[in-house]
Parts: sequence; structure tokens; C-alpha cells
Amino acid sequence: MLQQRMPELTANFNPTVAQLQATPGYQFDLSQGLEAAQNGFAAKGLASSGAAMKGAADYATGLANNTMTTQQGIFAANQQNAYNKLMGGASLGENAAAQTGNLGSQYTGQATQAQMSGANAIAAGQVGSANAWSNALNGATNNLATYQMYKNGMGG
Repeated sequence: MLQQRMPELTANFNPTVAQLQATPGYQFDLSQGLEAAQNGFAAKGLASSGAAMKGAADYATGLANNTMTTQQGIFAANQQNAYNKLMGGASLGENAAAQTGNLGSQYTGQATQAQMSGANAIAAGQVGSANAWSNALNGATNNLATYQMYKNGMGG
């Protein structure tokens, strides 16, 4: 899902004027601000003056700029939240794969160690057996030599 939604999650914020004007509260703020500006100039007797028109235009421009900035922040936050949620799921799979690889490596090491221990035990048994045969042959040879010496009268 993360790959499928990447174009949406990396898209630029490019709303139309109509979309910005349709945001919640924009029309209310516009009408209230323009009315306040007009009433302020009317109280000074300047209701239809150029100053009143400029004041209304400045208010509308400021509101449009603020709305654009606010909506851009909301858009970016929504993109980031969606990305973080999708990335969290992707990270779970990545972590599971890494842990599986680590476990496989550990088990391979343990199996190798067990095989080496078995081979060492077999080798130790063979060495022990060879030593036993060597000792037995040495003992038999010594006994035979001692027998020959006694037999020939050299034994005392």
C-alpha cells in the first residue's frame, strides 16, 4: 500500500481558488471581515472611498494567504500521518524478516557447533581406543620380554 500511495503522499499542494474558498469557515470569515472593514470606514464617513475598497481588498488577500498557509499545513500533516501509518506496517514486515534471518544464522551456528562437538567426541574416542591398543601392545611386549629373560635364566 505504501508504494501504491507514494504519488499521493509526495504530491504538491496545488488547490484552486474555488477549493480554498470552499474550506470550512472561509466564507464566514470573509463576510465578517469585509463587513467589519466596511463598518469601520462607514463610521468615518468613508464607506465608498478608495480607502474602504483598499481595506476590504487587503483583508480578503490576508484571509486568502492565511487560508492557503493553514490548508497547506493540514495537507502536509495528513500526508505525513498517512505515510507514518503505512511505514509502520512496512517496518513490521522488515523487522520480522531481519529477525528470521538472525534466528536462521543462530541455528546454523548451533548446528555447526553440535556437529563439531560430535566430531570431536568421535576423534577423542578413536584416540582413546588407539591409546588403549598401544598400551596393550606395549604391555604384551614388555611381558613377553620379561618372560624371555626369565626363561633364559636371566631373571635371578
